[in-house]
Amino acid sequence: IYKEKSRREDTLNNILKDNYNNKHDIFVIADDIVLVNGWKKKIDTHKENFDVFSFQTLYPNSNLIQDYGYDLINENNKVILKPKNRYKKYISNKSSKSRHCLGLCGCLLYINDRTKKSSIKFSRDGMNRWSEFIYLFQLKKKGYKIGVISHPAYHNPISTKQKNNISLSSISYNL
Repeated sequence: IYKEKSRREDTLNNILKDNYNNKHDIFVIADDIVLVNGWKKKIDTHKENFDVFSFQTLYPNSNLIQDYGYDLINENNKVILKPKNRYKKYISNKSSKSRHCLGLCGCLLYINDRTKKSSIKFSRDGMNRWSEFIYLFQLKKKGYKIGVISHPAYHNPISTKQKNNISLSSISYNL
């Protein structure tokens, strides 16, 4: 259990640093995540496919998708991180696919042992979601595989969105 530091980037870097010498993968789960039965089996199934991954997240008490990973897109000449399938209905079936993506939410990250030992850290420059993207993009440039699996988890994303200082508050997406 890690006490949240003043910035999410510092918390995530602390987790990486503290676990550098152990030979285990890291599974970061923030206090606003609720896992769904079967999550452990899904990790075991996908940990060979991706170096860093997350679950598809749903809004609390619903079957609506919050994100299925984030993609970097150009929208009206602005580069944004856009959550895949936001507000679409989640349908659980065996044909659901895991996918490669460019961004994941730092509230729920599986980071394998090899990746955590890279020299790449979470930058304070990006302010939450963008810091996570910068970290993942740097990993991707070095050949690491980033993805999201179709198994759901519930995310109650309020903890980093309500800080008075805008640079400490999560600016997660622009729809």
